[in-house]
Amino acid sequence: MRKFDGARSAAGLAIEDFVLKGRQVLLQASKQGVQVNQEGMMPLFQALHGDIAADTLSPALKQMYDEIDKLRRLEEADMT
Repeated sequence: MRKFDGARSAAGLAIEDFVLKGRQVLLQASKQGVQVNQEGMMPLFQALHGDIAADTLSPALKQMYDEIDKLRRLEEADMT
């Protein structure tokens, strides 16, 4: 039972760290003039779906794109 509790605690800390890093990225983007709403984030969504090239994104959105793409590649590698 202790192993389970330890694993659950470790997973909880990893999720908390992930969320905090995401908040920091959003805060930095807003300080760089990105509107953190649907309108401001639309280019990021379009790039993630392949509708526009990622290299056309602002530096702040490109940073977000790179982080999300890294996670996407990791997930795809885990599925194979």
